[in-house]
Amino acid sequence: KFENGLMICACKVTRNISNTISWNGFYIGEVTNIPFPTNFTELYACNIDIYSTKNLWKMSGNFPSLTGTNSFYTISPEDLSGNVDFYVVAIGKWK
Repeated sequence: KFENGLMICACKVTRNISNTISWNGFYIGEVTNIPFPTNFTELYACNIDIYSTKNLWKMSGNFPSLTGTNSFYTISPEDLSGNVDFYVVAIGKWK
């Protein structure tokens, strides 16, 4: 938190994903909300990175809220399940 009201939050979350829904030649799975460590009063940006040895990407989902990422999707060329690390960085105002 900065005195001028700017805040940067970062967190790492491990989630068990399940890309089992067939969609246009790919497989998708929903990832539920990842909460921010602290709530924002105004959100400027939110980035979600995936660190995995699997062939996996993030797809858009719902817009992030002031409290977390909201749901989004992972997509892969094959049916897969397992633990994946998600890294979230959000920038906004805290006051």
